[in-house]
Amino acid sequence: MSARRIVGMTAALFAVAWAVGCAESGESNDADARADVADDAAGEADVPEDIVEETVEAVSEMAMETAAEDGAADEPEEEAAPADRDGDTVPDSEDAFPDDVNEWADNDSDTIGDNADTDDDNDTIVDGEELVPGEDCRVSNPLRADTDGDTISDPDDPYPTDPWPEFVINQNDVGTYYFFLSNRDGTFEPRIEGGDDIGDNYMGFTIADFDNDGKMDFIGHGATPDGGGLYDLYFFYRTTRRDEFVQRLVGPTDDPLGGTVADVNNDTLIDIVDFKMIRPPGEYITQVYADTYLNNGTIGTATCVYDEIVSPECAFTHVEAYDLTSMMAGEWVYMQSYQAVDITGDGIKDIVFGYYSSGGNDPVPVYVLEGVGDGTFVNPTLLFTHNASGTQSPANSIVFADFTNDTVGDVIAGLDDDGDPGQAWIYTGIEGGTFATMGIPTFDVNLLSESGSDEPGATGSARCFDFDFDGNMDILVGH
Repeated sequence: MSARRIVGMTAALFAVAWAVGCAESGESNDADARADVADDAAGEADVPEDIVEETVEAVSEMAMETAAEDGAADEPEEEAAPADRDGDTVPDSEDAFPDDVNEWADNDSDTIGDNADTDDDNDTIVDGEELVPGEDCRVSNPLRADTDGDTISDPDDPYPTDPWPEFVINQNDVGTYYFFLSNRDGTFEPRIEGGDDIGDNYMGFTIADFDNDGKMDFIGHGATPDGGGLYDLYFFYRTTRRDEFVQRLVGPTDDPLGGTVADVNNDTLIDIVDFKMIRPPGEYITQVYADTYLNNGTIGTATCVYDEIVSPECAFTHVEAYDLTSMMAGEWVYMQSYQAVDITGDGIKDIVFGYYSSGGNDPVPVYVLEGVGDGTFVNPTLLFTHNASGTQSPANSIVFADFTNDTVGDVIAGLDDDGDPGQAWIYTGIEGGTFATMGIPTFDVNLLSESGSDEPGATGSARCFDFDFDGNMDILVGH
């Protein structure tokens, strides 16, 4: 809602001090003054009394007129106040509603005054929702339909205050990294090289708005730990150029941060749920657990990566998120969605995960871990079993988002190299926290093979984003 405009009408107040000559023994008055004039006149000449009286009266009147004129000369002429029919202090010439004391502006020219209008820029997002993160987790300008001026209207722009293109990051082995700017139509510009010379390669990139300024940024790590097993964590952000990131060292960490990104404690800051699957080469899982790194909002100035207690000196606060070892020990693969969505309807983000028992064409039970709201997760609950019949394929990737635009989260699973290699299926979410039990084929990265084993197409890289800004979530897959 626009702030009310106040037009100041300043009135100059003049304090006029009249000097009154007074005798020490008493006050002077008009009669005494007239008598003094009469005596003076009589002493100068023999003048008839009636003329003296007339002279005294004339002098007195002249004195009074002169005094009045002198006083009037001291007062400046007052300028005429601008017309303001409704008295709202906004001149009619500037008032879109000159006869309505409650309205004076119409930002979107829809004939509804900004005070009564709940959507001042007519972008379909109500003003109150634009001013706070709210349900859409975004803040934008209620007076501009395209806050950042990037030609993507606020309702369709997940980063409405970021004027620069979205991007993906790719590590390399030459001591830099590559990033690709989105053309916003599903394609990307040629790669750009970035990264300071740190005497090492980069790894472990995670994209999000970590400094909560409404713009996309990312974190990354040095690939080689030091003698103490610590990895340097770097924060990358843009300031003036679309194709250049400023880089700052946050500090060393014993745990490279990466995993599911979401605001898991509802403080509007993006957190990281970093899961670990411990599986010795060629053997089965021995341990699965996760740590949550709650964002302190200080990554732009922090000098340490995380602490066990909240500290403004550190970028994150460490919380033990969950431990699924008793459930996952002895299984072959554990995977989890890199997105968190509220399934249970309590306003807190939940995480979806799955697993399978061998390297063959196994079923994949898919569970939800309920968010508590403090960075921890509890109560793994079975949602459905993917590939229960063995006619699909196991799930190397699980992607969790609203793909059907019904405000309920859906799950896409698959992309293994067995069964139907490279095929993915969608399980639509149902309001109330349940899912369809039968998956629907949604896309295939290996159209030449519909059955087999160890065929091309396996990938755990699937990520989702609306890359062409048509309101429909897209999938980006490397394979």
